[in-house]
Amino acid sequence: MTRTVDDLPSPTRNGVLSCSATSAAAWARILVLALATMAMFAGCGSGDRVATYPVTGEVVFPDGSPLRGGSILFNSQQHAKLTARGQIQTDGTFELRTYAPGDGAVAGPHQVAILPPRQQSDSDEVGFQSPIDTDFANPRRSGIVCQVKTEGPNHFRIEVKPPKQKRH
Repeated sequence: MTRTVDDLPSPTRNGVLSCSATSAAAWARILVLALATMAMFAGCGSGDRVATYPVTGEVVFPDGSPLRGGSILFNSQQHAKLTARGQIQTDGTFELRTYAPGDGAVAGPHQVAILPPRQQSDSDEVGFQSPIDTDFANPRRSGIVCQVKTEGPNHFRIEVKPPKQKRH
């Protein structure tokens, strides 16, 4: 039996639904429909996750020396709310995670941001000098786009530059 919108109670003044003892069946249908809609959007666990693929790499300076620490973010251009992230180790290597450690990133192009390691000090980072140019911290300004593939290795060598010299 197919239900139509005509089976539901009609709106009254100011868009408020009529609420009478005779419309209990209609309210039950609305509740079932609302619950089904919420379940559809909420998903049912990991089965609704977008597939991810392992991603590793290293972050280095032009001379080949590693960026020692910090974080890396891969912002998916196809799935706006999905960001894979990883810690950059002292040897410059990283491994990405989206949902769980080591699961990688979703397939497709990603804008990349690199956040420098935080300086450990008792002051509130007064005089902190980032080892990389500040543009790398913004995925839109970094100029780095990496394509994650569904097959094959996804290993990226990403080159960063030191901060630009200020003119005096």
